[in-house]
Amino acid sequence: MRPRRTVFAAIATGLCFSLIGCGQQPSMMSPRAQSGAEPEGPGVSQGEAERLAVVAHWADGYCVAVGQLLQTLSGMPIVDPSSAERASQSSGAVLGAMASGLDRTVRNLRSLPPSPVAGGEGVRNNAIGTFTGVLSRTTAAKQRLEATAVGSPENKQALVDASGPLNEVSKINLLGGFDAVPDLAGAAGRAPSCQQLTAPGGPSPSLSTSGTPAN
Repeated sequence: MRPRRTVFAAIATGLCFSLIGCGQQPSMMSPRAQSGAEPEGPGVSQGEAERLAVVAHWADGYCVAVGQLLQTLSGMPIVDPSSAERASQSSGAVLGAMASGLDRTVRNLRSLPPSPVAGGEGVRNNAIGTFTGVLSRTTAAKQRLEATAVGSPENKQALVDASGPLNEVSKINLLGGFDAVPDLAGAAGRAPSCQQLTAPGGPSPSLSTSGTPAN
């Protein structure tokens, strides 16, 4: 199960961009209500229906956690290349906002209950590792930028290097690993928050670019 595009469509070479995203707040509904479409059907026992509802509920929580990264990033500032000082300040703000979104996503993934299906914990742990790695590199890029004098060769290089974490984020598949766990792949089709990340007519989890590089 992959989003209809790689999670945030391509980021170009610069730091001037706008975001289009959407996230869902966690719901207090029951697993059956949260799962959307009823899993019952011909040949599906009540016990199996309940199991599928629990799996869909966990998958929905997972998709809420990763989908909230889009929600957080949707409020990110845009780099202002009007001067070296503004470019440096606004680029630092972009990296700071991205770090905040990544940190929130990692915390939300860690707070999920244990997976009700085999393989789910591996998917969750792999995602945590991916987001944590990008978070670390984002924080380091921000620190390098802030440690350089505005307009200096080091500052200009730090602005160029700041695009690295952004490019990493653009390649993340929010539902990476679901295809390898049949129960999760099926649950993603019933979980409302997962449907938002995959349905052709749903909100676009894409990141579009505008402007020119801020270096």
